[in-house]
Formats: sequence, C-alpha cells, structure tokens
Amino acid sequence: MVAYDEASGDQDPNDSSNNSFPPIYQSTHEPYGLLDFFRWQNVRNPEISTTFSPNDKFKFTPQADFFWLQSKFDFWSNSSGTAMRSKTSGDRRYFVGTELSLRTYYDLNKCIKLESGYAHFFPGGYVQDSGSDDDVDWFYSQVAFKF
Repeated sequence: MVAYDEASGDQDPNDSSNNSFPPIYQSTHEPYGLLDFFRWQNVRNPEISTTFSPNDKFKFTPQADFFWLQSKFDFWSNSSGTAMRSKTSGDRRYFVGTELSLRTYYDLNKCIKLESGYAHFFPGGYVQDSGSDDDVDWFYSQVAFKF
C-alpha cells in the first residue's frame, strides 16, 4: 500500500489567524506510524507498507513512514495533540524524521491471537535543529482472547 496524508499548519504564528488544521475526530493511535508521534495536523506523511501471509495463521506488515512539517512556523503535535517540539523561529528544517516498523500477527487457535510490533524512529533535520535528537525504539506484545 502507498498512502499520502497532508494537513495544513499555521503559516504565521505572529498574526491573529491560525491556519493549522484541527482534527476534530482524530484517532489517538494510528494511522501515522506506530509510535503515535504524529497526528493529522501540520504534517506531510508519505507511507509505504505491505502485508505478507506465508500461511493462514501468520502474517506480518513492514511499514515506512516519512514525516515533514507542512509549515515550519507551526509546531509538531503527537497523536493526542501535545506539542512534541515548538521551535517556530530561527533556523529549522521541514523534515522531522522516518519511522520504520514491523508488526506480526499469529492466530494460535480460534480463541487466542498474538500480536507484536517494533518501531524505530530516525530523527530528521527539524528534530536536530530544535533539541535532543536521539533515535527512538519501541516494542510491544499482546495476547487477545476471544470467547
């Protein structure tokens, strides 16, 4: 699958008009990467993913998300709307970073399903220009029971 999402950001933080897109019914998890670092606000997000199913019980989905700010004069918001970085003046770049992730799914039987995922975030120029620029790793695992 190839996808592209874009939402406007404020072009001038010093005027009385906010041009940032307000996502009213925003999902707090997905679709903009596994880490929940982004929401549909001041973002450009090309994404590439595919799902492989070598058999009926197992499937896995690798995914790559690339993130730019739509406006470098607005802040970067995570999935809940909290400002991750708010550098809106001085030198800064548009590219926030790349997230690579892998999710695996396994149906143990008709009642028990296993899922796990891993994501790695490679910070871009905007992160480097606005503070700490460490990579981020995240892993999760879950079991779902259906009766």
